[in-house]
Amino acid sequence: MNIDKRKYNRFLAQDDAFAALGFSAVGKVKDISMGGLAFGYIDLSDNSDQVSSRRDAFESLPVTIFLSKNGFHLSDVPCKIIYDIITPVSDKHQMFFTSLKHRLCGVKFGMLSEDITAKLELFLKNHTTGQT
Repeated sequence: MNIDKRKYNRFLAQDDAFAALGFSAVGKVKDISMGGLAFGYIDLSDNSDQVSSRRDAFESLPVTIFLSKNGFHLSDVPCKIIYDIITPVSDKHQMFFTSLKHRLCGVKFGMLSEDITAKLELFLKNHTTGQT
């Protein structure tokens, strides 16, 4: 039996939801909760197999959450990277991404201000498509 130890329910994000850690890790949000999020991105760096160096480089960067269609933008959300792993590219996209690595990054939110908490609750209520 697999027991989920997460404190918060995770929700699937809309197709136009994105997250960014700095400028080099920007991609589509997979799922999100009041405790953190996971997003996929294309790794353009030369040292993509060195996860520990990537984690150190991003460790202190806050995450930005935004929607591409309606202007929703939540910046400076404190977080800590929990994982940043290489994931397989689907067969239908393989020919386009032969030299690039697709990664999945999971972050845990830090202490959130009242303003960030309110905006995150608004995002979860209005810009997700259901629980995972």
